[in-house]
Amino acid sequence: MEERPWVDAAPPAPPFYAKGNAAPRMAFAGFDAHWGAQDLKAHPAPSAQYVVYLDGTMSITATDGTTRRFGPGEVLRVEDTAPCKGHISVAGSNPVFTLISR
Repeated sequence: MEERPWVDAAPPAPPFYAKGNAAPRMAFAGFDAHWGAQDLKAHPAPSAQYVVYLDGTMSITATDGTTRRFGPGEVLRVEDTAPCKGHISVAGSNPVFTLISR
């Protein structure tokens, strides 16, 4: 059985479980309302990444035609990098703010 890496990051709080690698790049990204609706073109992700939705909602359509909406507090793991066709992203009726971690 794999030993869990416990971290003592915030004493006097008890240690907690954490696993992963340092993110080489993180960025906050903002999208205007209806961003992406004008062209509806698929685009691949520049690299595998996590997208954390902070405010607003965005619809993501995969190459199989499946569409899901993501909103505040939700996390999306994006792995459709080139040479795949990618996905279509469309912001909702309000601006969308995200944190992207590669």
